[in-house]
Amino acid sequence: MSSNLKVSDLDFDSIKSNLIEFLKSKPGFTDYDYEGSGLAVLIDLLAYNAHYEAVIANQVMNELTIDTARNRNIVALHAKRLGYTPRSAKASRTRVNLEVLNPVGNPATLTLGRGAQFSATVDNETFGFTTLEPKTIARTNNRYIFSDLEIAQGTFKTFRYVVDSNSKAFAIPDDMVDTDNLRVYVQVSRTNTARVEYFKAERISTVKSDSNAYFLQMNAQGFYEVTFGDGVFGVKPSVNNVIVLEYLVTSGAAANGISKVSFIDFVEGNGNTILTQSAQTSGGADPEDIDSIRFNAYRSTMTQDRAVTELDYADIISSIFPVDAISVWGGETNDPPVYGKVFVAIKPVDAETVLTETDKNYITQTIKNTKSVVTVKPEFVDVDYLYIEPTTVVYIDDTKINTTDGYIKTLAIDKIKEYSKDHLEKFKRIFRFSKFVSSIDTIDPSVISNITSIKMSKRFVPNTGVVDSWKIAFNNPISAGSFYSTGFRMQGSDVDLYMMDSNGIIMATYIEDNVRKIFNSNIGTVNYTTGLVDINSTLFESFSGSFISMSCIPASPDVVSVRNMIALIDKEKINVSVVTESFNTSEHEFSTTR
Repeated sequence: MSSNLKVSDLDFDSIKSNLIEFLKSKPGFTDYDYEGSGLAVLIDLLAYNAHYEAVIANQVMNELTIDTARNRNIVALHAKRLGYTPRSAKASRTRVNLEVLNPVGNPATLTLGRGAQFSATVDNETFGFTTLEPKTIARTNNRYIFSDLEIAQGTFKTFRYVVDSNSKAFAIPDDMVDTDNLRVYVQVSRTNTARVEYFKAERISTVKSDSNAYFLQMNAQGFYEVTFGDGVFGVKPSVNNVIVLEYLVTSGAAANGISKVSFIDFVEGNGNTILTQSAQTSGGADPEDIDSIRFNAYRSTMTQDRAVTELDYADIISSIFPVDAISVWGGETNDPPVYGKVFVAIKPVDAETVLTETDKNYITQTIKNTKSVVTVKPEFVDVDYLYIEPTTVVYIDDTKINTTDGYIKTLAIDKIKEYSKDHLEKFKRIFRFSKFVSSIDTIDPSVISNITSIKMSKRFVPNTGVVDSWKIAFNNPISAGSFYSTGFRMQGSDVDLYMMDSNGIIMATYIEDNVRKIFNSNIGTVNYTTGLVDINSTLFESFSGSFISMSCIPASPDVVSVRNMIALIDKEKINVSVVTESFNTSEHEFSTTR
C-alpha cells in the first residue's frame, strides 16, 4: 500500500483527494486531468462507496455499546442484557366524584364498569379518560355517588395471538402503551373462551413451575413484548392457546394539567349525572428517554431490584414512576430523627408541583409489595420550593452596542431562566451568586457589568378560618429586618396586613395614611441563623391571591437547598433594567443614561 493513501481521512472530499494523490504517484497517471476526464466519475464512485462504508461502520460501532448507541430501540436492547426494562408511557390520572341522578327503578346498588368513558378538550385537542376498575356503590340517603373515583387518560385496546410451536414472544403493537395497566390472559382456544389471568413476574425467585406468570421486555422494534415460562419457571402456554393482551394506550404527559373532565357514558343505562373533579390531572409521562434508560439500566445492576440503601430507593422509584428529580434520606438524618423510616421527596415531570395521593399510594404499594425491607417504611414528603427573586441592573457600553436596550433586557431575562433550568430546579443544588452574575455578563459583547441583588421567598397557604400554628423553613441564614409578606387578613382585622420582623419578632402591620402601623406586635419569630419562621397560633381569614408569599434577603449570597427543598428562580419576579454608559474619548468623561 502506498504511503500516499491516507486511510484515516473518512469524509468524502478527503477520500477523493487521497485517491487522486495515490493515482498521481503511479507512473502513467501523473498527467491525467482528474477533474475533466471520465476517470473523475470512477474516483467519485470509489469515494462515495468508501464514505458510505465509513459512515455505516461508525454507526454500527456506536450502537454496540449502551453508552454510545443513538437508537432508542438498541439502547433498550442493551438495557435488557443488564436486566432492566425501560419505563413505558404513563397515563395521567385524577379523581372525581360522580353522582347519578334519578336512576331508573331506584335500585339498591349501581355499578360503574371498567372502561367507562370520560372526555376533556384542551386547545381543540380531545383526551379520553376511563375507569381502570369496576366500582359498585349502594344507595345512601336516596343518592348514588361514586366518591373518589380514579380515572386514567387513555383508551383500552385488546390484541390476540394464537400460540403455535414457534411462538416465543407476543408484542404489544403500540408505542404509547401504559404497561402498568396491562392485563394478560391465556385462553384455552379460539372456540373455548375459558381463560386464566397471568401476572407479571417481579422476581424470578418467586416464580414456580405452576406460577401463572409472564415476563415483560422490549424487542428490537421498540415494542414491549410478553414472554412466558418454560414449565420450570412459570407455566408454558400450549399450542392453540390464545394469548389475550388488554392494555391502555395513552397520550402521556400531554394530558397533564386538565381541570375539567366530563362523563360521556352511562351507568347501567343512566346518563343523567353530575361530575366534580378534585384536582387537575397529573402523573402522565412519555416513554423513558434514551439518557434515562442509560442511567437507570446501570443502577439496576447495583440495586438488584431491592430497596435497601437510599440510592436503591431513588433508582427503583425512578424506574417505575416518571420523576424530574428525587431526593431520599434516612430517618436517622431527618430533622428531627425518625428511626425505621426512609423519607422520599419527588418532583414530578410537571413544573413546580407535588405528588398526588394517588401517585404516592401507587409508589408505596409497588415498593412495599415487591422491593422493600420489611422493617423500613417509606414516607413521602412534599417538595418544598424555595424561590429566588433576582433584581439586576445591566450596564452596557454604547460604543459597542448594535441593538436596543430592550433586546439586552430580553437576553438577560432568558439567561436568568436558563441558569435556573441548568443549575437549579433539582434537589441538593446550590445557587452560586458569583456564577450567576458572571453568566449575565456574557450575554452580549456590549455588557460592561451588572449589579444584582437577590431575595428568597416561600409560598405559604394557611387553612383559613382555622386557628393553627406553622413553621416555614428557609434553611438559609436571613438578614435581620428583611423579612416581609404579601397581604392577608387575620381575626379582628378589617384592613390588609403585612408581616415584618424586628429583632427576631414578627409583627402584623398595615398602612394607614402612608404610615405603617402595628396591628399585632408578636405573631411569631424568625431565627436569623437557621432561617426558621415560626408563626404562633393564628386565625387567618383571607389572603391576596392563591398564597401568602414570605420574602427575605439571604445573609449569604449563595443559597443552598437540603433534603426535600428545591431552589429555583421565580420567573414572575425577575426584575431587569438596562443602563447605557457613554465614554467621551475626546473629553475623557463618562455619562450614564437609564
